[in-house]
Amino acid sequence: MKKLLTLAALSAFSFSGVSHAQSVVYQTFNLAYNWSGDTYDINGNLIAPGTYSGGELDTLAVDLFDTSLGTLDSLEFCVDLTGTFNSMADYYNPLGQSLPTVNVTNEQGVSFWIRRNDIFGSGYTYVNNEQATGVQNFSVSSTAAPGAWVMSPDDYATGTINYSNGFFAPGSHLQYWEGTGSVDVDFQSVIYQLVSYAPPPPGGTTPGAQGAINTHWEDVDWSAEITVKYNYTPVPEPGSLFLGLLGLGLLTVRRRPRA
Repeated sequence: MKKLLTLAALSAFSFSGVSHAQSVVYQTFNLAYNWSGDTYDINGNLIAPGTYSGGELDTLAVDLFDTSLGTLDSLEFCVDLTGTFNSMADYYNPLGQSLPTVNVTNEQGVSFWIRRNDIFGSGYTYVNNEQATGVQNFSVSSTAAPGAWVMSPDDYATGTINYSNGFFAPGSHLQYWEGTGSVDVDFQSVIYQLVSYAPPPPGGTTPGAQGAINTHWEDVDWSAEITVKYNYTPVPEPGSLFLGLLGLGLLTVRRRPRA
């Protein structure tokens, strides 16, 4: 009988402990943009303006955490960003010299920030200049004939972006995310590009210079899913409290020793 009572007590505590498992409430926001650069003809004249005007600033209305649900344990910003991009590499050889083949590594995509402006006076940036990018690798070579520039054979080759990451807010900030209503959270995004060359172009990277290579972005077509997660410990249900007390009572039961 003693063994049965002990098992019952453990079962009661195990059941009551389930109510303390961490739960999640969340909101999801979706963004999508197609950024394109200006288009020029061979003489450098503008053909058509692009759609990119220095980036985007989206304001997300995030609901505050309802403390009647339980105790807020953490706040997390999750960002999933996917897309495609194109670039162009121009190898300048107006003197018609023999120039080496150069390998180009082009990292391109989106830089973003997540910020809340209504706390700490000057606001607080939760994600600062994070890059969601893809990489293109290709080679460019120049003909020995005189010419203003020669486009790379991989012009307009498409690269891909597949980015996913989560960012936790400092625990000391949680009180500012509790209450009723919503707060404005800024998601700021701009174009990102980082290019490296091997070997370095003999003329550097200044457009038009003899032996220079200029790699510039053409477009970035991207979409993002931003999820704001509140991880919390729920308030114990009345039934689980009763079972917990019952378990404590059962633990006090002792079998009377035989005479």
